[in-house]
Amino acid sequence: MTAPASSPSGDDLTVVRATYEAPVQSVMDELAGWRHVLNNPPAHVLAAVDSFDPEGTALVLNAAPTASDAKVFGRDVIGGRSLADESLEDKTLCGAIFEAAGLRTPPEEVVPADSKSLRGSVLRLDRGAGVVISADASQGMNGGAAKVWWVRPGTDPSTVFREVAAAGERARVMPFLEGQPCSIHGIVTDRGVLVLRPVELCMLRPAGGHRFVQAGISTWWDPTSTQRDEMRTAARRVGEALAGEHRYRGAFGIDGILTADGFRPHELNPRFSGGINTINKGTADVPLNLLDQTVRSGANLDVELDAVETELLDAADANRAGSAYLATDAVTPQATTAMFVCGTPDDLRPCDDDATAVGTVELGPAAMGALVRFTPIDFAHGERMTPWAAAALDLADRLWHTGFGPMEQPREVR
Repeated sequence: MTAPASSPSGDDLTVVRATYEAPVQSVMDELAGWRHVLNNPPAHVLAAVDSFDPEGTALVLNAAPTASDAKVFGRDVIGGRSLADESLEDKTLCGAIFEAAGLRTPPEEVVPADSKSLRGSVLRLDRGAGVVISADASQGMNGGAAKVWWVRPGTDPSTVFREVAAAGERARVMPFLEGQPCSIHGIVTDRGVLVLRPVELCMLRPAGGHRFVQAGISTWWDPTSTQRDEMRTAARRVGEALAGEHRYRGAFGIDGILTADGFRPHELNPRFSGGINTINKGTADVPLNLLDQTVRSGANLDVELDAVETELLDAADANRAGSAYLATDAVTPQATTAMFVCGTPDDLRPCDDDATAVGTVELGPAAMGALVRFTPIDFAHGERMTPWAAAALDLADRLWHTGFGPMEQPREVR
C-alpha cells in the first residue's frame, strides 16, 4: 500500500490510500494488511469517510475475505465474514468437518508443533512419498500454501520442523498424495447448498525443496464426469455439515488432490476464495460475490436454487477462465511489460504474431515486488493450466531474472 493520499473523482467517489508497514511476502500478508486497515483505520481515512458520510448512515462494503469488527469506521458492515466463520479456517480442524460430512479422506494426525511430535507422525504416516505438514491458524490464516511443507522421503526434516514450530502451535500431518490439485466450491444459503464446477489449482513444487507454490487457477481443466460428480457431492455434504453444525452461510471451497483412487480433500476455505472468483468470471449474469455477501448478511433468497445452480453450471462450463501467476521479490518493476508468447509448455517463447500466439506473459509491480502472469488466449476445454504455469515462470526467469528457479509439476492420474 502506498503513501496517504486522496483523489476526489466526482461527487460520489473519493479514493483514499492507506499504508501498511509490515512486509508483504504472501497473499496472507496482504489479507492481514486489509484487516489492520479495517480495524485500525488511519486518521486520514476516517476523516475522508466522515466527510463523505457526515450522518454516519452509510454501509461499509467489505470485499476482502477477512473478518472485521462489528462496525468499521463506526458504521455497519456488509460483506467480509464473521470471526466465527474465520475460525473454521484452520487446517487442524477441517478433518473433523470432512468426517462429519462422510467424505473419504487420507489418514491424518494433529500434533503439537515440536520436533518430537512431528517426527513421530512422519514415521507413522509416510507411505513412501513423504508427508505434508500444515500449520494451524494460531499465528494467522494459513492459505495459498503459505504454511505448508513437504517432507520428502529420505530427507532430513529438521529444517521443516523448525519452520513449522515457528509458524504455529499445532500442525496437521498427512501422507503426500500424488495427483492433480483441484478445488470444488459451493455457497450455503437458507434454501440449501448451491454447488459449482471443479477448478484446477496450479500447485508447483520448487525442485528439490520442501515447499509448494500456488501459481494459478483455471476452469479450463475438466475431470472425468465420475470425478466431477464425486467432487460436487463432497461439496454438497460439506456445505450441509457447515450449515447444520456451525450455522454457516456463504461461499466455501474444498481443496484436495484428484488421485488414482478419487478425490481426497485436505483443506477447507470458508470464504469467497480465488477459485470461486475465477468461476465468477464465467457467470457474469449472477455475481457470485454479491450472492455470498447477501447470504452472509442473513438475507433469505426468493429463488429456486436448483434452477440457479443449473444456470450457473451451464454458464461456467461454457465460459472458461483462468491464468497462471506468481509473485517474486527478486525484481521491482515500475511499470508492466507484456508480450505475446507462442509454442507449447515444453517450448514457450516470445513472439510478435498475435495470430499464432497461445497467450500473453506479463511482468508488473506488486505488493511483494513483482507479479508474473500468463493468460491464455484460447484453450481447449480440458486443457491443464499447470504445465503452462511452469513454462511461464521459466520464461520469466530467462527474460527478467525473476528468481523462481526450476519447478516440479504434479502428475495427473486418472
